[in-house]
Amino acid sequence: LRQDQPPARFLGHRIHTHHTHGTGCLLSSTLAAYLAVDPSLEEMISEAKHLLTLALEKAVVVGQGRGYPDVFAAVNALSSGDSRTHAERLALLKGVYVITDPDLARGRTPVEIAGAAQAGGAGILQLRDKHLSRDGLVQAAQDIREAASAPPLFIVNDRVDVAMAANADGVHLGPDDMRPGDARYLLGPDKLIGVSTGTLEEARAAAPYASYFGVGAIFGSKTKLDAGGPVGVERIQEIKAAFPHIPVVAIGGINRDNIMEVARAGADAAAVVSAVVAAPDMAEATRELVRRFAEGKGT
Repeated sequence: LRQDQPPARFLGHRIHTHHTHGTGCLLSSTLAAYLAVDPSLEEMISEAKHLLTLALEKAVVVGQGRGYPDVFAAVNALSSGDSRTHAERLALLKGVYVITDPDLARGRTPVEIAGAAQAGGAGILQLRDKHLSRDGLVQAAQDIREAASAPPLFIVNDRVDVAMAANADGVHLGPDDMRPGDARYLLGPDKLIGVSTGTLEEARAAAPYASYFGVGAIFGSKTKLDAGGPVGVERIQEIKAAFPHIPVVAIGGINRDNIMEVARAGADAAAVVSAVVAAPDMAEATRELVRRFAEGKGT
């Protein structure tokens, strides 16, 4: 870099692993390989660092000793276009989380809802449709992924098989769905698994496998009749205190009038259904929710 330019910074996140044998060799050899395609210095360092990060999160462990970064799994992830790590996906899990619902959508398709939510600044989209067949869900999920120019996190409700077929970022599981441990086995280490929790005991049982907790119903729910009574924002604080390392997505009766309350209580994201899909202008409704959530977080 020229002396008149500020130094470049290559930021990352901590990877909690002791399987680091060969890390330096992998980084240096990757840098050398990138020289063959003549990239810029910044591009070369950034790409090598990204490959190393992926490899460290997919470490190979043989026997009882230290493992080493799995470069083959990292290269496969990059070539498949699904290179985000679990930690990178978790870092995006914040803000407004829009859930599709055909019963409230006024004839709008899941793709239309997802597009409006994305245009309004929603960070997470979830496909939820209890009426579509398996093939219909897969098609809707694939349509959403293809329609998004820069997709935020995309989660499929209930169906691990649909999430896998559509290459979604993860799945959200309720009490009657696949067990979180089984879902983790099928989805692998990098996908997100959200688990519905209404009590501290439910959160404790799901904690070994959950990427995030869907906590509610905070203010009750008009879209899920089996959601139970309102648990209040105090439940967010209770679960956050017990599991500070697991993000909380508040859900249940959240709208423009109370979303700031869940943000102040510590929720990392707020899931909404009718507040967006039943609004006359879904994109504008999303923008207002995004603004109010950020204001509640003090940002």
